[in-house]
Amino acid sequence: MKEIPEISKQIYQKDVIDVLFNEYSEIGPQWTVHQMEWTNTIYQNFKDHNKFLIVIYLTKNIRFLFKKFY
Repeated sequence: MKEIPEISKQIYQKDVIDVLFNEYSEIGPQWTVHQMEWTNTIYQNFKDHNKFLIVIYLTKNIRFLFKKFY
């Protein structure tokens, strides 16, 4: 098995923000399309955006509680 390198220590938030700010004219249109497709897919699966947000909220809190009391 190949080991996947951990990139979280190699990518810095400031660098990402700088790229997004400086290259927004190229990234913006692609990002908008991506977000619209993502939102439409959520609606197709849950038939309601609020249901999705509630499920995500509960999932994150349940994970937190399991970790805390495990």
